[in-house]
Amino acid sequence: VKHKIKDLIKKKKVKFISGFVENIRKKDNGYELSIKNKNKVEKFFDYKVVLGTGSLGTTKLLMQLMNIKKIKLLCTPITQKVILSLRKEKSNSLNALLSFNKNKTDKVISHIFPLKGIDNKFFLNTLKLNFNFLNPMINLIKPYIYGIYTYHCSDYSNITIENINDNFFVEGKNTVKMEKKLHNFYNKYLIKLPLTSKFLLQGNDNHIGGSFPLKNYFNNYNELINFKNLFVIDGSYLNYIPPLGYTFVTILNSIRIAQKIEI
Repeated sequence: VKHKIKDLIKKKKVKFISGFVENIRKKDNGYELSIKNKNKVEKFFDYKVVLGTGSLGTTKLLMQLMNIKKIKLLCTPITQKVILSLRKEKSNSLNALLSFNKNKTDKVISHIFPLKGIDNKFFLNTLKLNFNFLNPMINLIKPYIYGIYTYHCSDYSNITIENINDNFFVEGKNTVKMEKKLHNFYNKYLIKLPLTSKFLLQGNDNHIGGSFPLKNYFNNYNELINFKNLFVIDGSYLNYIPPLGYTFVTILNSIRIAQKIEI
């Protein structure tokens, strides 16, 4: 994708403007964008705008445009565990070996990763066991140690973003007792190592979105209601985020929207 964009710029099919979009406001029948590059701010005007600045970036811009001070975000809360298995891993790859979910549910899904290839110091620090004499022992048992990341759908998310004097603060709380949902979720032959279970801070899953859900803010072509010709194509429009993330959904929807917009 990076090389394709560079090729479009070189062929002058795309005008590239360096910087970050600081603000967007409605002006006449179009929109004025303030773009900051280092310490310089330039303003640009256009009648049609498509926002794909990332879920947090778009959320910030829309909150400013619509004068919204605080809004809910969606994420896919994550838990992590370390397990011991009878299966010996031969490769140093850290890619997921398999994914699984509980029967008749798509709200929670787990991914199993081999930890044989992970750095010993990093592994011991994660377990808060900073003892060098454990290195030889770790090398013996690491082929049998696996990590499990468990993602929950956005129904379990509890995260907000707030605008205080144009400074944006994201706050996440783990108020839902998700551990009960994981009871008997793992195979009995997987031995969970003590002191390794951890609920990561909400938002660490990198599946952020849903601040302006489609059903409340957009028409069927992601055009913001009461803001003609302003379209959103990143994850901020999602009504729901599955535990597997949403990258391909937004890519396909972007293509659908692009085919509808007349230039």
